[in-house]
Amino acid sequence: MFSLTTPSFFTDVERFPFHSITSRDPTADPKCLKMDMVENDKEYTAVFDVPGVKKEDVHVNVEGHRLSVSVDYKDEHKGEEDEDGNKVHWRERHVGHVSRTIQLPNNVNMSTIEAKQNDGVLKIHFQKSPDEDGSRRITVN
Repeated sequence: MFSLTTPSFFTDVERFPFHSITSRDPTADPKCLKMDMVENDKEYTAVFDVPGVKKEDVHVNVEGHRLSVSVDYKDEHKGEEDEDGNKVHWRERHVGHVSRTIQLPNNVNMSTIEAKQNDGVLKIHFQKSPDEDGSRRITVN
């Protein structure tokens, strides 16, 4: 049977070197943190949507060249009424913990990583390191 959602070879190639570590195709999981990765001459920027999440519920970690972002979606009103006292019939908005881990390229200056959250958008900036382009010449002895 033919599937219109069959992953393309180019999906992984286009995302290189920012391949995902947490899942083969993280965009297929509706609970996965969706991200954009953009680049200019000086830096890379990872952009995540985190609507309605407080800064203290967003966790960004870097280990080696792996970036991990996790978010705790909390339901402040777990009862049968919302914050205004209205009866809640059902809830469809996600509550819980989600995370995403990606491999960063070798030319990221790991000491200059900066994260900012504003209006439900988390942006993580990675400055490029001119002396670490990920390639080097190997002398054959």
